[in-house]
Amino acid sequence: MALTACIAGATGLTGQALTALLLKDPRYGAVKVLVRKAGDMSAQFQGPKLIEVVTDYEALTIQGKWTAGDVDHIFICLGTTMKKARNKANFKQVDYEYVVAVANGARDHGADHCAVVSSMGVGTDSKAYYIKIKTMMEAALQIIGYPTLHILRPSLLLGQRAQPRLLESIAIFFTQLVRPILIGPWAKYRAIPAQAVAAAMQVGSYEDMRISLRITESDQIESLQS
Repeated sequence: MALTACIAGATGLTGQALTALLLKDPRYGAVKVLVRKAGDMSAQFQGPKLIEVVTDYEALTIQGKWTAGDVDHIFICLGTTMKKARNKANFKQVDYEYVVAVANGARDHGADHCAVVSSMGVGTDSKAYYIKIKTMMEAALQIIGYPTLHILRPSLLLGQRAQPRLLESIAIFFTQLVRPILIGPWAKYRAIPAQAVAAAMQVGSYEDMRISLRITESDQIESLQS
């Protein structure tokens, strides 16, 4: 029987790459993408497997209003920046509250596998607010009760964004300059293509790759591909 995938954050860099992969994946009879307004994804992707689900994340978070129906696998690529969010409360809403609400909603509607994009730095003694929120998110997802949970912790993402991020672009420029010397324990600081993160999320959902908790650090992501 064909499976149903669901992607939250499908309009982002990793989410778009993942959508393209899952639409070609023969395991899935349907790929549901959570969007804020109709047409967000159908203008770029076409085909009978793609199903846009207009989602009010605020209603989902506050009221538990899940509108995507039953799903088998949930892939969460939600995330923002402090600059775009403008304050800590808004940042936490997207990177923590929305992520947890999606994971809960999908689990309540049949999902038995969850894959989520977190961040490099989780699991360290970093005091950065960004890492604090990602740490909270990971902890919250681990107690929801998914039979298999895949957490990916990428470094800076490479790819063409619709809305370029200046500071991220500068950071990527310098990390690419020093990439040849980022080896051994420093390899995790290399910028990584969003396409590679998406591919690792797909591979991690294969039946023979699924384990109760898989945490894939940034320097392991490119090796976890089909």
